[in-house]
Amino acid sequence: RIWQVSLNPLRDNVLIKELSRLPVPLTNLTANIIGHTLFIAGGESKSEVSNKLYSLDLKHIEKGFKSLPSVPVALSHAVFLSHSIKSGADLFLIGGRKKNQNGISTLYSSVFKYNVKSNTWATLADLPYALSALTGVTISNNQILILAGDTGETFSKTEQYLLAISTEKEVAKKDELINQKNHLQINHPGFSKNILQYNVQNNVWSEVGTFPYEAAVTTTALRWHKSIIIPSGEIKAGIRTPKIFKGDLK
Repeated sequence: RIWQVSLNPLRDNVLIKELSRLPVPLTNLTANIIGHTLFIAGGESKSEVSNKLYSLDLKHIEKGFKSLPSVPVALSHAVFLSHSIKSGADLFLIGGRKKNQNGISTLYSSVFKYNVKSNTWATLADLPYALSALTGVTISNNQILILAGDTGETFSKTEQYLLAISTEKEVAKKDELINQKNHLQINHPGFSKNILQYNVQNNVWSEVGTFPYEAAVTTTALRWHKSIIIPSGEIKAGIRTPKIFKGDLK
């Protein structure tokens, strides 16, 4: 289901309204809005990872979702950022991962651009390294910032433990693997704090700073006037923070 959440400043309350339903149930998808059109890419269904791109005209909800050219790879846990250009707008689909049937995920450093006007995808320069569950924001017509993400080292090791546990027949060995997995997750080091900048014009990534607090992933970042707001997020495996982070652009 797609819900619209809006604030009524006169009554100081929140309004929640169901708008539409996705063509298929999805989790861990990524989305963005350009004008009055909602775009949704990727995500996980019950049986597979999606490579679908859908759009919904918010002025004509009754028409439902429209299927657009597929994403070049099936993925989830990516970030989808918009960028205005003279002829219209582009959407940048950055990073992500794909859970495979053997239980071991493919981690992506890929970056794809969807041109709304031409309805086409293009492949751009990769991230410096694979990242999923990213937090990012567009800060100008020429700059995109990635503020946090999961490089996947601990995530991949955990998946390998889970695969080994599922196939181990001896109880003692299985218990030892479970203990090793739990120790790994309890001592999770947190997520990448490296702030990456993408120059849209030059198609180049660079590292420009470090996030000063616990890096929050599986959340969103948004522009609020000259500030960036990051509400909550996961700071270690299975641990979410109640904190709201705010950074000012200078």
